[in-house]
Amino acid sequence: MNVLRWGTRMIERSHPATLVMAGAALALTFPPTRNLLRSAAVAVASGVIGTIEQIRGAGARFVEEVEDIVAEAKERTETQVYSSLTEDEDHEPGSGEDLENPNPEH
Repeated sequence: MNVLRWGTRMIERSHPATLVMAGAALALTFPPTRNLLRSAAVAVASGVIGTIEQIRGAGARFVEEVEDIVAEAKERTETQVYSSLTEDEDHEPGSGEDLENPNPEH
């Protein structure tokens, strides 16, 4: 009887979290419980890995899209700069056009 009283007093004085942890530790000693928890852990890990792969794929697609946009912007800028430089050269005073047609209006 003393063992039952001791056990009752121990449970009454224990924090509920301690009892939950003790119950979990006791449940883990049984093979079927361990196998069930292992299966659940594998399923969770598989889901996390799949989600990480999807995030990486989306990130890679985003980076590729940004790189394409930057490359296109650079190409446009270079084309515009080249166009403006060639236009400036064509309309400079003293260029070949002025010599060929000195009075274009008359």
